[in-house]
Amino acid sequence: MQKTTLLIQLFLVLALAGSFFFFQARTRVLSEEMEKLHREVADLRTSTSKQNDLLQALNKRLNPPPRSAWIGIDDDPMLGEKNAPVTIIEFSEFQCPYCTRFSSETFPKIRKYYIDSGKVRFIFRDYPLPFHKNASKAAEAAVCAADQGMFWEIHDILFEHHDKLTDEDLKRYGEEAGLFMDDFIFCLESGKNAGEIRKDIQDGKRAGVTGTPSFFIGVTRKDDRIHGTFIKGNKPFSTFKAVIEKKLQEAAQTPAS
Repeated sequence: MQKTTLLIQLFLVLALAGSFFFFQARTRVLSEEMEKLHREVADLRTSTSKQNDLLQALNKRLNPPPRSAWIGIDDDPMLGEKNAPVTIIEFSEFQCPYCTRFSSETFPKIRKYYIDSGKVRFIFRDYPLPFHKNASKAAEAAVCAADQGMFWEIHDILFEHHDKLTDEDLKRYGEEAGLFMDDFIFCLESGKNAGEIRKDIQDGKRAGVTGTPSFFIGVTRKDDRIHGTFIKGNKPFSTFKAVIEKKLQEAAQTPAS
């Protein structure tokens, strides 16, 4: 009987010891798993933070804040009232498909809502791209038409036929626009306006233009310069509207300079 009792007590002691060591081992395993989980959570937070940083950097590159630059209107063709409170300067060329799309889709809305109402004057400056072989001569043709006060007439025709701009095409468009053809042909063949085109390109480059169409929108000044917000590419009308409205507010609060 006494022997049996001892055996039972020994069994209980062993069982308790086993439970204790099992509990200790299990606690250690759980502790290690918790530490591992904490490390993984910390790594995840670090990774998420890095991802957020990358996303913010990418967003800044894709959606940079509006850039501004000083730019003058030179003596280039203007549409609208000279004393309109806001000036838009476009750098463009006639062979560029994006410029053509702006001319046919967005420009008519700007003209209707802002130019014709006297709120905006619109300046066209030339920026023929070197890989468009007919763009420079088309730009010269437009300046030749401007010499006769017919820039905007040929402007529309050239964009309508942006994919057909050989020298013979340009002469045909000059006749269609109603130009004095002897003067127009002499002007075109002499290249007398090539220097004007180069000056526009140089001014555009100094202001940060690298492609077409490019736009600067700013408050009109008496010295015919603007500190213009830069818009690159054929953006929707809503983009132009937002900048124009902001500049109109600035103009209303700014003394004439």
